[in-house]
Amino acid sequence: MVHQLLVSFQQKNKAFPQRILFYRDGVSEGQYAEVMQKEVAAVMEALEHAKIKASLTFCVVKKRHHARLFPMKAEEADKSGNCIAGTVVDSVITHPTEFDFCMWDRLEEAEVKENVFIRLILSLSPLSDSLVFFC
Repeated sequence: MVHQLLVSFQQKNKAFPQRILFYRDGVSEGQYAEVMQKEVAAVMEALEHAKIKASLTFCVVKKRHHARLFPMKAEEADKSGNCIAGTVVDSVITHPTEFDFCMWDRLEEAEVKENVFIRLILSLSPLSDSLVFFC
């Protein structure tokens, strides 16, 4: 499947991707090793098979958690008093040794606002950790 996507990308853009960023949902912390062994390995194998030298970043999105965060200043809130969409928290409440962050991904008009935790589980990117998510 990944090989087919790489070929489709190359046909449309006349070049293979230089950076590949995966966001994977539906993975519990106990499944990270399995994701690394199967899914990340399959992506890396497809890159090697196609002889593509792209940087690979693999992140896990965690929506089911119990963290509830609120802005400290009224001007940093939407009209409902919640964090505005795009707010990112990357310190204090995050994992002490892993690279992760919490992000609000819903627009103000959405019925349900949720924050998601995103954990970096692999980065083969020359960029620093603070930039890898936005490239």
